[in-house]
Amino acid sequence: MKNYLNKILISFFTVISLGFSQDNYSVHFDFMSGYAVSELSSEAIFGDNYTFTVEAWYKNDGVDSGNNQGYDDGSNIVSNYKRSGGGDPYNNFTLQMSPWENNAGTFQMQGAGSDESYDDGQWHHVVGIVEVLNNEAKTILYVDGEYISETGHNETDFISSYNKIYINNHSPFAGDHMMDCSVAGIRVSSGRRYTENFSPEFPLSADDQTIFNLDFSSGEGSTLSDLSSNGHNFAIQGSATWSDDIPVLPVPPTPGGNNSLSFDGTDDYAFVSSTDLDNIFSGYNPFTVSLWVFGNDLEGDMWGSGTLFGKGNVPNDNDNPRSVMLVDQGWAVSFMLYSGITDFIGSHASVDILDPGVWNSITVSYDGGTTDNSLRFYKNGALFDDVSYQSNGSYTGVNQVAEPFYLGSKVKDNGTPHIQLNGLMDEVTVWDRALSDQDIQSYFSTSPAGNEDGLYGYWNLNEGEGSVLTDLSDYGNNGTVVGANWSGNSAPVEP
Repeated sequence: MKNYLNKILISFFTVISLGFSQDNYSVHFDFMSGYAVSELSSEAIFGDNYTFTVEAWYKNDGVDSGNNQGYDDGSNIVSNYKRSGGGDPYNNFTLQMSPWENNAGTFQMQGAGSDESYDDGQWHHVVGIVEVLNNEAKTILYVDGEYISETGHNETDFISSYNKIYINNHSPFAGDHMMDCSVAGIRVSSGRRYTENFSPEFPLSADDQTIFNLDFSSGEGSTLSDLSSNGHNFAIQGSATWSDDIPVLPVPPTPGGNNSLSFDGTDDYAFVSSTDLDNIFSGYNPFTVSLWVFGNDLEGDMWGSGTLFGKGNVPNDNDNPRSVMLVDQGWAVSFMLYSGITDFIGSHASVDILDPGVWNSITVSYDGGTTDNSLRFYKNGALFDDVSYQSNGSYTGVNQVAEPFYLGSKVKDNGTPHIQLNGLMDEVTVWDRALSDQDIQSYFSTSPAGNEDGLYGYWNLNEGEGSVLTDLSDYGNNGTVVGANWSGNSAPVEP
């Protein structure tokens, strides 16, 4: 399981900043065109700082997909390497994202590399360190505040080059190569800045260790000014644009405050085992489920999909639960009711039901019928009608199973999480009736009291600590958190 910070970062680093005291921006560099370069050479900038730390906030949507499709050369994030045009081939360092097939999308710093790929369209904080001790050197890699790897070197000088320092530029004999990517911060420091796992900061700040820290707060122009007193400015070259797409740091939870639950898209989920819910999700019994999720990028590690909720386990040789599910499939959000593995009715809401960078209230209801209108979607309290209906086989009502109600993932019979959610969830309710349009609009803005007729589960996810999901309805259907972490980023609902 990834560390706490990485879970939150991968869940919503693509969204717009919330509440920073100053403006912050990123620079998007275009494929085979955009890059930035220092005014002075590497040796002039570093001096005798042979031990140093280079770090970046970096985002890449795919090293061999989209705009980068077919790219077949190095992918440098920060480097003083340059061979074309009479460049200096000696005393170079490179912090990069590998484009090569056997380790595509991994971060690398002079031999210290990650096994995991990070070209996932999310913001990542990557750190490469060169540490020189007793005439030997080692390079160290951190990603999203977590130590990844290190390796040793006989050489100790990675800085005494007359080349300049480049951002997003790999320049072998064949000329310059640039990725389609985004950068929201670059800082180089003297010494080893990090010796253990840490929580990255954004924006990056300058201090006594800083050799240069580039300013991304202007949002315009072709200069990245140095925020330190050293004046090591960089010039933006080629095709590049400013953007307000920047990293957003996690909000720590406050126990008992307004919180939410964060799922990492890998192995997190929560579950509730309850005969009440077994009975609700059965036959032609009507029901309503509502919840809040943050943003529209909820797909986890499998198939670009993420489960919001599911009732019943998934057979080991299948992909669908035995009862009910609500899943973001990337191309649609799908609400499916099963009588059997191949006997079902379902409704698919278009991707417009989820807005980026904000909390979204999603409600689904079933009225006990078998027609198109029996399944309904609501977005932020209003009926959402951009849907398509699907059926297969012979639907004879929801298959009743004495198996858990899951949040954030399906779970197979063998206990393996399946189609996991990558994101934040809040304010989950289950009702034994199809709520009216008026009821859904009312509960969109105000939380239920807990004693309402037909409310069999209300989990406000405000615990902020521990592994218990407390049911605030009269039925006490408490649940269990497995792996997921608490966040202080909560849905905008009045208590």
